[in-house]
Amino acid sequence: MRRSLFLLLTVIVISSAAWCKNIVVGSIQYLGTNVQGVSAFKVVLNTAGITESPITFDNMTLAEQGSKQSTGSITTPVEVLFLGGSNLRMPACPCRTVRVDLLLKGPESTFTFRLANGEWFTARRVNWSLLRPPRGEQFLLPGQSAPITLGSVPEPWEQRPTERLKQPSEFTESSYVLR
Repeated sequence: MRRSLFLLLTVIVISSAAWCKNIVVGSIQYLGTNVQGVSAFKVVLNTAGITESPITFDNMTLAEQGSKQSTGSITTPVEVLFLGGSNLRMPACPCRTVRVDLLLKGPESTFTFRLANGEWFTARRVNWSLLRPPRGEQFLLPGQSAPITLGSVPEPWEQRPTERLKQPSEFTESSYVLR
């Protein structure tokens, strides 16, 4: 039973990886907490060399322990410093997990843009990335960082037909005869 469950989960993970691509557009880093009890997080978003042009986000939010702080509209490249502590919107660390939410511009559930290599990339409008403690640790460590990614949405045209479709030049007069 366990072996069957493991095989099923492996197939699901492999097939989902085949249909979904991610691009790294930045990073989040926990800088540490100073002697006054103020914690700092640096978020860097830079799409130079990744996308054909800068990306504008409707909003970027940092969330931890139920507290959130947002930037509003931002355009890459950008660096944002989030602070936490007494009299601030975010709590001071120790922190278990910090989440960065990116909201791409527009009313649709997806957002399409061109990558630097000329390919089109369709991303989910809402993307989130996590900064978690290293294995064996309970809390985030100063200097620790994690990538910020945008996940793709598979497009219908990326699904290949099982048999080759005929091109118009391959049709002959006998193809048009009704029987």
